[in-house]
Amino acid sequence: RARVEDAIRKLDYIPNRMAGSLSSQKNQMVAVVVPSINHSIFAEALDIMSDLFESNGYQVLIGNSGWSLDKESDLVKTALSRGAEGIVLTGYTHSPETISMIQRSHIPTIEMWNIGPNPIDIMVGISIFNAAKDMVLTLGRKGYRRIGYIGGPTENNDRFLQREAGFLDGLERLGLKDEPLNMMQCTLDYEVGAHSFLRFWEKHPNLDAIFIASDILAVSALLACISKGIKVPQDIAIAGFDDAPLSRIVTPSLTTVRFPRALIGQVVAETMINRLENKTIETRVIDLGYEIIERDSA
Repeated sequence: RARVEDAIRKLDYIPNRMAGSLSSQKNQMVAVVVPSINHSIFAEALDIMSDLFESNGYQVLIGNSGWSLDKESDLVKTALSRGAEGIVLTGYTHSPETISMIQRSHIPTIEMWNIGPNPIDIMVGISIFNAAKDMVLTLGRKGYRRIGYIGGPTENNDRFLQREAGFLDGLERLGLKDEPLNMMQCTLDYEVGAHSFLRFWEKHPNLDAIFIASDILAVSALLACISKGIKVPQDIAIAGFDDAPLSRIVTPSLTTVRFPRALIGQVVAETMINRLENKTIETRVIDLGYEIIERDSA
């Protein structure tokens, strides 16, 4: 047993639980791994993906990695052991084990949400770096010069890492790189977002605008301002990222980056189905673009 387990570790062997079926049969299953199902950020894309996959005869296995690369790796291993014919991952930051398993499996793989230079197979999403940079440039065009930033944790998370990098690049392009950097990270939670904003505002009362790299946190900040009598945008302008449904109905409505979540879900499913049916894919990186939505908060 010890020798077998040692060989399994050395070979990175994945047992196929579908081995009892005929090799000519297909499992017709696609695995989709997202970092969280607690918020609606990924729900719209998952809903459309599920509908399109199922209407084309594919079952969908959805895994929640909890923002953990190790758990993502475990989910990929489970999906492969169950005979998944395609894998959809979120972002392009993965453990070496995950990348190795996917490359050795030779199955279609799509990395969605954030696009970068080196896809495992295919990428579908937007340049989060460019979107964050353009939001900062928009704030600068509106006359804001003391711009702060609140974002999510960047460890093993290319989406927030690129938001932060885009923020810094935007400041440099505005000629503000020598200004004091006013930045903060916090978890994606409404209550945490409100408390984090109030602490940030108390520490940096001279700011005239703040870019908050998630509408979950930005809406929390708006509500915190209302509760404390802070006027938006007169006392401080607030901009978000995602164009979540709440951003359109809060008062003041939230200036934000429109993230094409539904379109990402649609294109991911259509591209995966085409790959599974051996159709030609013209490009390995599919950039779906974004919009800066200017509303009342900035």
